[in-house]
Amino acid sequence: MDWVISDELSLTVGTVVGWVSAGAMIIGGVIPYIPQYRQIRKTKDAEGFSLLVCLALLIANTLRIMFWFGRHFEYPLLIQSVIMNFTMFLMIHLCVRVRNRNQLLQARQRIFTVSEQSVDYDKTKNIPYYKRRKRLYWFVYRNSTRKKLNK
Repeated sequence: MDWVISDELSLTVGTVVGWVSAGAMIIGGVIPYIPQYRQIRKTKDAEGFSLLVCLALLIANTLRIMFWFGRHFEYPLLIQSVIMNFTMFLMIHLCVRVRNRNQLLQARQRIFTVSEQSVDYDKTKNIPYYKRRKRLYWFVYRNSTRKKLNK
């Protein structure tokens, strides 16, 4: 026998517990990703976060949504799947944006570096050195591209 809060609303403890547990079920899967999202955004480093986990969760939740069309199950589980897919897309977007920005910054730092020293070729008076270096880069690039195209 459930305890009735109000006769007009017919609100019972069992109903309230059901709503609270459904709400916890809906947002419970998203809560662990909130601190990770904030940390990645704050530090601008997504090194420890695996995109394969996002892929696995996207596949699982998409399959659950597709299964719902064939055989209906509880709405909180359906809503949880939709929210999890949205959350995984947000995480993927953030990680890809942060990783691309970091790779661009690292690529800019490596341009024209020779053994940890930056070389400014405009101020270099040793033009033959510059030409040899240019030929070496061209030769390595040409041979690596040729090997990739022949495979």
